[in-house]
Amino acid sequence: FDFVQRPKVKVISVGGEYFESYGAFLGAITISSILGFHADICFHSCAAFQEGEGAWDNNELNAAVKKAMLRRSRSNVLLCDKSKFNHTGFALVNPVDRIDCMITEEGVTGEVRRSADSPGKEPRRGL
Repeated sequence: FDFVQRPKVKVISVGGEYFESYGAFLGAITISSILGFHADICFHSCAAFQEGEGAWDNNELNAAVKKAMLRRSRSNVLLCDKSKFNHTGFALVNPVDRIDCMITEEGVTGEVRRSADSPGKEPRRGL
């Protein structure tokens, strides 16, 4: 958490159980808190990415928190390095047809199908 010490950085904690191995709050309390927020864009990572399927995680707790934030966001950007391509994980986080944009070492790939700038766009529900 080196960034916490930087000026003008505001940290908001959603609560729940903190898992040091993931550097994240996870569980029902975390999800409940997230569902009270709204984000224009959700930047998320994955443990694996399979073309034609989508972004995967290897832990159901991580996957559930990511899904909750995706539901509360107008659009999303998957951050994925090439080492994760052509693999699957335990839990599907974001199906390929719901990924708005992907950023890899090669830059931005794919087409942005939904934009956070679209007027009147509501947060997603039911991922």
